[in-house]
Amino acid sequence: MVKIKKIELDDLKKLNDKEEDYVIFYGNGNNFSRWIKSITNVFQNYGIISMNFQFKNMNSFENENKTYLIFALNDKEFNIKKLLEHEVEFNQLYGLMLLSHYSKIGYKSYHIDNEEISLDKIKI
Repeated sequence: MVKIKKIELDDLKKLNDKEEDYVIFYGNGNNFSRWIKSITNVFQNYGIISMNFQFKNMNSFENENKTYLIFALNDKEFNIKKLLEHEVEFNQLYGLMLLSHYSKIGYKSYHIDNEEISLDKIKI
């Protein structure tokens, strides 16, 4: 079972000061178990995590009247290169964003529309 800890926006900003990056899924409401199952399936299908992987700890926070899920990337458990290869696609489909990008745009919701866009257009 995944433990989900509610954090405040100030806590989120402190996480951004750490060396590791985090993944955010935004606007997902409070049905965390369904989202976690979906995230796990998608990441497994793309080879980002192993078929045996299970999330253990996640955080949630609220901002701009939306509830977000956030979890730390772990080099040993995640194929970060594959995650980054699909970041724009995952943003469009699932509202995924790295904390390092979220902080650079002022902790505001950001969703790439269905237009072609490269990461170099996002101010990083």
